[in-house]
Amino acid sequence: MKSEETEDDTIPLWMQEIGDDLPPTQEQSEAEEELERQRERDKEARREARLVKKAQALLTAPDFFARALEVFRRSGVVGEHNNLLILMLAGVSGTLPYPASVMLRGSPSSGKSRTMKAALQLFDPEIVHERAGMSPKALFHGEGSLAGQILALTEYHAGKDSRHLIRLAQTEGALTDESTVMRGRWRSTSITQRTGRPIVVTTTSELKIPVDDLSRFQIVWADESVAQTRRVLKSRTSAPPEPVDASELEVWRRATSLLVSQKNDFQQPPRWLRSLPNQMPLGRVGIRRDFERFLTFLQAIALCCGYASRPEAVDIEFSDYVIAYLIFEPVFTAPNRAIADQDLELARTVAGLNDEQNRPATVNEIAEALRWKTELVYKVVKSALGQNLVAYEGGTRERNVKRLIARDPEGGRFLPHPLSILKGNPDLGGSVTYRNPFTGEKETIAVKKRGGGNITSAAPSRCKHGVKPGDCRKCAGSSAGKQAQ
Repeated sequence: MKSEETEDDTIPLWMQEIGDDLPPTQEQSEAEEELERQRERDKEARREARLVKKAQALLTAPDFFARALEVFRRSGVVGEHNNLLILMLAGVSGTLPYPASVMLRGSPSSGKSRTMKAALQLFDPEIVHERAGMSPKALFHGEGSLAGQILALTEYHAGKDSRHLIRLAQTEGALTDESTVMRGRWRSTSITQRTGRPIVVTTTSELKIPVDDLSRFQIVWADESVAQTRRVLKSRTSAPPEPVDASELEVWRRATSLLVSQKNDFQQPPRWLRSLPNQMPLGRVGIRRDFERFLTFLQAIALCCGYASRPEAVDIEFSDYVIAYLIFEPVFTAPNRAIADQDLELARTVAGLNDEQNRPATVNEIAEALRWKTELVYKVVKSALGQNLVAYEGGTRERNVKRLIARDPEGGRFLPHPLSILKGNPDLGGSVTYRNPFTGEKETIAVKKRGGGNITSAAPSRCKHGVKPGDCRKCAGSSAGKQAQ
C-alpha cells in the first residue's frame, strides 16, 4: 500500500531550506508587533493593579498620617510635624471646592524649603509646578485647568510680578485676559481664559506680608525653638536614616491621587459641627476666613480617614475633628496675643474650680483660691471677660450672684477642645476613639460621670489654684498641714 505524502514531502529539500531564510511578510511583522505591544500592555496593567492595591492598603491603614511623618523623617526633615501634615493636607484639598494654600514663614536657614519639598514629594510630579519666579501673565499661558494643580513658589517674593493673578485664581477660580493682536495694518483683540483654583504653597522670610495675601494663605511658622535646633544638630551627628526609594514614593503618589472628593461627599454635616461657632472667639479678627479654611482642612482629613468607606459618601466624623484639633490648634493659637498673667491665672483657677465642683465658680471662691482681695478679682474678671477667657453663666440666681465658667483657660485658643464638644453634644455618646496623627496610637477622650448621675464632667486637669495636679505647692502645703493636725 502506498503511503500518503504531505505537501512538504513533495517539495525538494533545497527549496525548503531557502523558504526558511525568507523574511516574514508585512502581515506577519505587523501581527508580531501587535502581539508584543499587547504583552507590554498586559504587563503594565498587572503592574498598575499591584500599585493600586498597595496604594489602597496604605490609605486604609489606621496610622496613615504617622506613616507619612516617617517618610518625611527619612527624607531628612527633623520635627516640623504639624507643618508637614498641614502642607500634605493642602495638597489633598485640591479636589475640594475651595482648596487651601499655605505659606511657611521663618528666618533664613530655618529649614522652610526642605519642609515644603518633603511634603510635596508625596504628590504626582505632573500636578506639582515648582517655580523660582513668574512673569506677570505667566498663569494665562499655561495649558489646562488650574484645578487640583499645586503651584510651589520657592520664595514668596519670587512671584511678586504675578501676585495679582495668583490672588484672583485662588479666590475666583477664573482668569480672563484681553489683549490686542496686530497683523500688518489690521488690529483685533484676543481673549485668553483659564479656570480652576490652584493650591499655592510658598515660603518666606519677609516680616511684612500684604493683608490681601494673608487672607488667602494658612500661615504656619517654622520651628525656631532651642529644642528644635538641638534636635537638628543631633540628627546631623547620628547615622542617616534609611532613604525613601522611588518605588515607595510611587505608592504614596498613587495613594494621594486616589483621594478625590466626589459629588455626594460632605452633603450631611453633623449636628455637633454646627455647635462649633458658639465656643469660638467670635471677636477675633479674621475668624470667618480662618474658619472656612479650617473646614477645608477638616474635609481633607475626612477624605484621608474615610477612604475605607468608599464607594459610600464621605462625611466629617467627630474623630476627624479630634485629629484636626491636634494638628491645627497650635497653629491657630495666636503666639503674640497680649494677655496679662493675672488674666490667665484667673482663667485657669476658674477652670480648676469648675472641674472640682462641677459647677460655675463665684467671685468669693476665686478670691479664696487665689488669695486675692475681692476687689482685685472683680478687676481681673472684667479684663478676662474682654479676652474671652471666662464667661458668666446664663440665667439669674438668688441675690443676683454671678458665677463664672472658663472658656479659654490657656489663652488664645481658637478651636474648642473636643471634650467641651462631647459635653455639649450628648448624642456623641460621651467619648471618642481616634488615631493620634503623630504616633499612630489609638487614643480615647471621654467625659467622666460623677456619682453615677447624669451630670458629666471631664477629669480635673487642674486643681482649684489653676495648677496641674501634683505640681501645686499650695495644695501640697495644705495637705501637709492637715496631716500635721
